[in-house]
Amino acid sequence: MRIKNLSKIITIHNGISLIYKFKNKYGASVVKHHFSYGNKQGLWELAVLDSKGDLDYSTIITDDVIGNLSDKGVDEILNKISKLKKINAIKRMKECKKGARRMRRQE
Repeated sequence: MRIKNLSKIITIHNGISLIYKFKNKYGASVVKHHFSYGNKQGLWELAVLDSKGDLDYSTIITDDVIGNLSDKGVDEILNKISKLKKINAIKRMKECKKGARRMRRQE
C-alpha cells in the first residue's frame, strides 16, 4: 500500500488507522480494526477527509465510507482523492447558503 502522503499512524480498536493528506487539501482515513468493514477478511475501510480532517461525504468518490478494500483498491482510491479539485471552503459555503435560500423559498 502507498506510503507517500502518509501523515499519521494511529492504533485504534485493536487495529490500525492510517491518515493521508494531499496537496489538494483532501485526505483519507484508512482503517483496519475490530469495527471496520472488511476487517474479518483482512481488508481495509476508507473514508475521504476534508481539510480539517473531518469525514467528507460530498465528494464524487463516495457519500459514505468504502469497506472491504484490498491494498490495491485502497491505492486506487487514494490516487483518485489526490486528483480531486482543491477544496475551496468559501465557494462551498456560498453554495450551501444558496441551497438553503432555495429550500426556504420552496416552503
